Amino acid sequence: MDGPDPDSGTCWECGYAYRKKPVVIFRTDFRIEGGIAPYNLMLTESATKVVTVQPFSSSDAVAQQINHALLELTNQ
Repeated sequence: MDGPDPDSGTCWECGYAYRKKPVVIFRTDFRIEGGIAPYNLMLTESATKVVTVQPFSSSDAVAQQINHALLELTNQ
């Protein structure tokens, strides 16, 4: 979900999955620091879990946070 306007195909897939499967969205965009580029409201409202990763995090840190979110979903 990085960037001011997430990919339209990804948005469509999130909307399609909304009622059938859990949707986890994440962002690694450095522009979130000052709240410059907030999440798209339609995506946050259809998401089961929103993961905001610290900008410039390593790929391991990103994967770890996403895995943690997925584990939380399976434990519900």
